[in-house]
Amino acid sequence: MSMKLFKARFTSGAHKLVRTMLIYSLFCFILAVDVAEAVPIQDDCKARRCNHQDPPVHFPFRLEGQQSPHCGYPHPGFQLSCSENKQTLLKIPRSLELLVKHIDYEAQRINLGFPGGCLWRQLLDLNFSAFPFAVEQQGFSRLKVYISQPTESNYALFECSSQDKALYEGNRVDCLSTPGSQIIAFASYDPIYPENLLNCSYFRNFSTPISPYGNRFQLRWYKPLW
Repeated sequence: MSMKLFKARFTSGAHKLVRTMLIYSLFCFILAVDVAEAVPIQDDCKARRCNHQDPPVHFPFRLEGQQSPHCGYPHPGFQLSCSENKQTLLKIPRSLELLVKHIDYEAQRINLGFPGGCLWRQLLDLNFSAFPFAVEQQGFSRLKVYISQPTESNYALFECSSQDKALYEGNRVDCLSTPGSQIIAFASYDPIYPENLLNCSYFRNFSTPISPYGNRFQLRWYKPLW
């Protein structure tokens, strides 16, 4: 073998080796960048709490200001936040604000409490489509019947004279009433729904996924599945 042929083959082999090493180095660099980017993403989505007593928050929920949007299910009902006194809040557009007491991720249940104020007023302006939860109802067989979609109860509200306060005491909504008039409510399933009301005028109808008379609620979500 001539010296020129040997040098040519040696040079060609060296070029191939260098090219292979460059490709391998580039692959390792890209892999390292992907891993470095993935670690902060995973860390960003780890469970967070508003305080040590409140439930941990992770997918499908996310904690506003502490977890990025991709950490939670893209629905306003799964976005939680911390109040000024570090309580976990669920805010449903346009008006409803509830305290988050417990989240059972395996059973897909969430326990909520009303912090106070006029629940009726908040429910009047509730965006029902933004409420992704369903109420657990108890059947006659003592077996729980789970409703797969949010259900609603319908109420009719009337504005009546305050002079007849004793007449409508059982149906009076105190937080909507004023000294000069009272608001009374009848559910659509109420068997004593009156045909004629004394000194009353129709105010409005509204639908609600939770009872306006309650202050604690155990609800379920069915989408997304855990």
